[in-house]
Amino acid sequence: IYASINQLEKSDVVVTERQQYTPAFTTWVLAACILLLVSFIWPLIIFRSYP
Repeated sequence: IYASINQLEKSDVVVTERQQYTPAFTTWVLAACILLLVSFIWPLIIFRSYP
């Protein structure tokens, strides 16, 4: 019984650590995607602005 309780506590700790880690990871992924989009769109805007 004690072993199962310890396993549940460990799994809860892992879940809380993941919940704290995933938001930062998703923000980094979103920032990388935005930088890629800007790097792709910026030359298009420059080329279109010039005749």
